[in-house]
Amino acid sequence: MASLDSNNGVDTTDAKAGIQTEELKEFDDQNENRKEKNKEVELEVLIRKSRPWSPAEDLLLKKAVVKNGPRHWNFIASFVPDRQGKQCRERWASVLDPKIKKTPWTEEEKRIMLQGVEQYGHKFSKISALLPGRSESQVKNIYYSIQRKGNSISPQADAEIMASIVAGNAKMKPTLKRTFVEIARKFEIGDWTPKESTKLIKHVDKMGTGDWGAIAEKFKNRDASACEKHWREVLSPTITKGRGSWTPDEDKELIRLVKLHGPVRWAQQIAKHFPGRIGKQCRERWYNTLDPGLKRGPWTEVEKEKLKKLHELYGNKWSKIAKELPGRSDNDCKNHWNGSNRRTKVIKVSTKEAEKRKAETLIGATAEITDKRQKTIPKL
Repeated sequence: MASLDSNNGVDTTDAKAGIQTEELKEFDDQNENRKEKNKEVELEVLIRKSRPWSPAEDLLLKKAVVKNGPRHWNFIASFVPDRQGKQCRERWASVLDPKIKKTPWTEEEKRIMLQGVEQYGHKFSKISALLPGRSESQVKNIYYSIQRKGNSISPQADAEIMASIVAGNAKMKPTLKRTFVEIARKFEIGDWTPKESTKLIKHVDKMGTGDWGAIAEKFKNRDASACEKHWREVLSPTITKGRGSWTPDEDKELIRLVKLHGPVRWAQQIAKHFPGRIGKQCRERWYNTLDPGLKRGPWTEVEKEKLKKLHELYGNKWSKIAKELPGRSDNDCKNHWNGSNRRTKVIKVSTKEAEKRKAETLIGATAEITDKRQKTIPKL
């Protein structure tokens, strides 16, 4: 029943309902605005967390730690804009601490690391305590590198460890034992051969991509995941490959997505926006071509000298080398090294040929002089 105003007999129920509706609408609008703002803030924080550290930020962090010591990280973070205390602590402990070793891992260090994994599992902070000069991230990286690629400890050590594991004599957790048996297989297998690739294409054409286990049975030393990965990342005709295959529109979209999400989750978050592209292609396109931090000019003498020393240290591990040459990508480092080596070889060959021709000319001239002298000597 509608209520009436006692003074003038006006029905006030509809007026109150209208006011309440307006208030609810205004509240809903404010709530939506708050949600949108929170999403923007969360996205901004995610981008800040995921973006790589710049040389300028590293310098600020070093100065702050030298002045205040490696503690009170939230306070130290106030000297590095848009970085949190946890990020500063991890960056210092993993990369910038001068106590961290930069040299390649020795056989003994790898042995200790494996023993640590056997004892502590994946508690890499505890394992790093067994290895003075090695950070938690270094331990984690070398472990997963061995697990993924089957990196060798040393031929003799590998043979001893693998023989012991396969024979069942090693005291090792079942999961870790399976990991190293798989690594042993990888040592024997190596890269895919053209013959294997052709065979995989043939079986995929016949059986499709629904059952990789059945396809793997056709190979002596390849499992289902290896077959699927080789097909998806190398052989699939849906992959867009080749030099100059990236269009300007694709480059613009890739730049937009990296600004939005940060240079992370290439396969899950970014590559899905590019039909015919995989995460590896997107990552390499960004770091080798589109990253605004890349240097475009000629190499300085300082850079050349540093590249030479880093190559002596790391060999052809271009990603490691590029991390210590700010502004230079993996491809930049590899191309400059190979190009300078080719030029050096050409110069050496040219020099050798010139010296050879000079020697031949000298020998010919000497022989000619000798002949003339012999002709002028009177016979007795």
